[in-house]
Amino acid sequence: SADGMKLVACAQESGAVWISNNYGVSWTKTKSVNGNWGAVSSSADGQTLTATLWDTNGYFVSLDRGETWTQNVSESKTYFPIISGDGSFIYLNDYAGLASASTGREKQVTTPVPLIQGIVAVGQTLTAVPGTWAAGVSFGYQWFKDGVVIPTANNATYKLTSSDLSHVVSVRVAGSKAKFRTVEKTSAATSAVGLLPSKVSAPTIAGVAKSAKTLRATSGTWANSTSVSYKWFRCSAKIATARQTLTPNLKCVAIARATKANYKVGSKDKKKYLAVQVTATNTLGSTSYFSASSKKAS
Repeated sequence: SADGMKLVACAQESGAVWISNNYGVSWTKTKSVNGNWGAVSSSADGQTLTATLWDTNGYFVSLDRGETWTQNVSESKTYFPIISGDGSFIYLNDYAGLASASTGREKQVTTPVPLIQGIVAVGQTLTAVPGTWAAGVSFGYQWFKDGVVIPTANNATYKLTSSDLSHVVSVRVAGSKAKFRTVEKTSAATSAVGLLPSKVSAPTIAGVAKSAKTLRATSGTWANSTSVSYKWFRCSAKIATARQTLTPNLKCVAIARATKANYKVGSKDKKKYLAVQVTATNTLGSTSYFSASSKKAS
């Protein structure tokens, strides 16, 4: 076989095939028929083995490295197996040309290179996209960090952790289909894993929530941020403490064109609570956080 572990031999006298799984140290008889076995040939990956029978002119194929054998041809000719360079096809030569073809495991034709989707930052989840293969193909996955296997990372998704920071990640997709050779394709590596902006202290609001008065937002402090932006909200219920998301019971609505640090209270804000959302951004993406709300506007 391709790794040299499995060896196959024919016994001319007893009509048997012998298999060794330990580099020839010991041998086990696996097939005995009426006739003398000829030569055994192997496909490029060692998966498909072929053998001829001299006396009965039979032709046998094994798709499991010699563990089991199936007779494919039996007629009054002597055939010699010829295997294509990539091991995907087996031909039978009867001295008059190629007599029969395409047995064993065929080569898959459509095998695209997979892609990786997602934000390449700690805490984010990456998804392997295998692309469009032929119908009936099932997939296996293996993720790598700097080209080294990540143990247990063998699903279609992979969540980046702090140990991945500053490293690159790739994924290998194995496409399998009955009667076809399994094909493995590896994606391009991602950029180095980085960090999204993270909140150090929450945004706040200062000022009196009264018509014609101005409220002033402070952005809070952020790590790994290159810029911040603002968006004001009008809520039916009070937001007691700063938070990352708003719950439906607060009934908050974004105020059109209210995207600066300062906000002038208007008549539509009467009896409502006002809050600001600050979004910090860097080259990888953004993170948002809401302030606690003002008092009820008057």
